[in-house]
Amino acid sequence: MPKYLWIFIGVAVLVIIRIALFSRAGAVGADAPASDAPPGFTIVLRGYDREAVDAAIAAAEEALASGDPARRAAVAQQLATADFTVVLRGYDRFQVDDHLKRLRTELA
Repeated sequence: MPKYLWIFIGVAVLVIIRIALFSRAGAVGADAPASDAPPGFTIVLRGYDREAVDAAIAAAEEALASGDPARRAAVAQQLATADFTVVLRGYDRFQVDDHLKRLRTELA
């Protein structure tokens, strides 16, 4: 066999191994374990800051449970103007935006 064919085969094997390792480690936006993310939120390579999103959702759920119209309106306004920082290994931005939209509707 020609020398270049062996080099090609070696590089192909290394690429396949690297892809497999990255996928397993979650570096390509794989789903996070259920204990690490709220139901329905995927942890991606670049997403919203998880602590900030968790705090906003907790505030919205507390406002919903309180039944106080003024508190509900205030939290709905906070959610409407929320500007989360994009970080490595954060929550999927589209999923969070959809969830916050549903929460704002419930709070109104």
